[in-house]
Amino acid sequence: MKDWYIRFNEDDNTAAGLNTKISVSGEAHTGAGAMLASERLKGWNSPTIDLTDKVVPGGKYKVSFWAKVPQADDDFEDGIKLRISGGVISEEGGSENYSNYPADTDYEIAYEEWTPCETTFTVPDAFCSFIFYIESNGSGKASFLVDDLKIECLSEPAAYDDSLPSIKETYKDYFPILGTAVSYETLLNKNTLGFVKKHYDSVTYGNSMKPDAVMGSKKVLAIDTGSVEIPAEAEVNTTSIEDYYVTDSYASHAGNLDAYGNVIVPEIDFASIDKQLKVAHDNGLKVRYHTFIWHQQMPHHFFTVGYSDDDKAAYVDQATMYDREEMYIKSVLNHIYAKDYPYRDTVYTIDVVNEYTHMSNISEAVGSDNWWRHIFGEEMKLDCEYVKRAFKYAYEALEANGKSKDVSLMYNDYNTYDYPDKIVELINNINKKDDINPEGTKICAGIGMQAHLNGKEATPENFNKAVDTFRKAGFEIQITELDITNCGTVDEKTTPEQKAEVEAESAKMWGDIMTVLLNQKALGADIKAVVIWGLTDATSWRSDRSPLLFGKDVADKKPAFDAVIDAAKNFKASK
Repeated sequence: MKDWYIRFNEDDNTAAGLNTKISVSGEAHTGAGAMLASERLKGWNSPTIDLTDKVVPGGKYKVSFWAKVPQADDDFEDGIKLRISGGVISEEGGSENYSNYPADTDYEIAYEEWTPCETTFTVPDAFCSFIFYIESNGSGKASFLVDDLKIECLSEPAAYDDSLPSIKETYKDYFPILGTAVSYETLLNKNTLGFVKKHYDSVTYGNSMKPDAVMGSKKVLAIDTGSVEIPAEAEVNTTSIEDYYVTDSYASHAGNLDAYGNVIVPEIDFASIDKQLKVAHDNGLKVRYHTFIWHQQMPHHFFTVGYSDDDKAAYVDQATMYDREEMYIKSVLNHIYAKDYPYRDTVYTIDVVNEYTHMSNISEAVGSDNWWRHIFGEEMKLDCEYVKRAFKYAYEALEANGKSKDVSLMYNDYNTYDYPDKIVELINNINKKDDINPEGTKICAGIGMQAHLNGKEATPENFNKAVDTFRKAGFEIQITELDITNCGTVDEKTTPEQKAEVEAESAKMWGDIMTVLLNQKALGADIKAVVIWGLTDATSWRSDRSPLLFGKDVADKKPAFDAVIDAAKNFKASK
């Protein structure tokens, strides 16, 4: 029982007259004694051990033990349900945040009958503290015995191969940025972070900078100007005017006022943005900000009167929505590009608008309804005003902060090889001279070609035609979400021979695509960035289609990696 303790609240248990404890019982499944958790008040009063120095981040473990309820209780004669769980403390921006590790399935533990329990669990990829405990679900007061407990390591994450050629170094003479997509938590793992830093110089956070993450709290804040009386009994959260970009026009809309006449804004999670930029900055990585305006993963309350999240809330009018766009975009950009902001030079490009040409696609899986259509209609227009205004507001924020020459504002979309001329028209409309853009300034630098290459049209030939079209249009080109998934599937039924065939075909296409980009660069294409959408097949959104350069983990190099490296070597040798 060395190093074990029991979790409980001392004040609660003292008030209840309990002495919550663990002890050695003379009763055992095998041997001389078992661990007894007794005088428990609540389900979470549980035997606990700190495994911080004993487990490996990302490691897979098996735990097994025997348990039973030692004596009958009037309330719990049928036994209890035990669950295996854990607590994680992760270092986040200098502070520690506690969160429960996902609990295992409940085990029915009977009165006076030893029951075997066994499960596997995977330790989080990053933590500064990890505890393991056995708690009960619901039946808090019942004592229970645990014996013959074993925790075994089944596997540890493989270390990346530092001897491999670096992708970013291989392509540094051709593309200024060679990036990848990650989560914030990924960068907290030392092994994965080392892998990222070796091969890439930029990261895109796949979801955590999207609007539903940045404004996900649904909390509404009143701008504290001191000019409006707020009743003492009112539950009003306030914020400083310095944190948000609020114009007189914004304040003039009734939909942007609360019941007391306060100007209100949705809470923007600046702290989350800060911690993501900090970990990138501290490790020498640039960040692609993804994204401001999309028809998915936008919070419903951003579009309603009073920022209400009620399903039946009325939507604001177009004029109000334009001012909300401006408030949101400029509040974020004024924050991350402020003169005294420590990570001011971290974000090198911004996906201002994402996938507008597909605005009729609605998917509950990635954010439910397209709320924009309730205000601006169902039709996709290549001269859409809210799209153009988004770029106008972003460009004005860059100018105000002295960053308009350093940061690229991009329109990002998928399957651009299907309709490159349509994309050209859309971007030209954004940049053309009119009442919104009176100087005809190039407020949209160019196209972010996602390049999720899937389907019969996703060929190197069609991809080349699209890049060529954008080059001739004079656009900056960034490949923003590159993966290749049209070479077959790989799952548990795939034979080694079939897997090898899929990977060989995928490798050829990776080499062909990189060669297209190198040749277009030689023709004068302004290709500023190539971003590969993920680190491994195992963590990819299309994991069963052999999409990336590494397989089950960062040590599992695939033929596609070699093809990418060889493409650059062969191109250089041909010149």
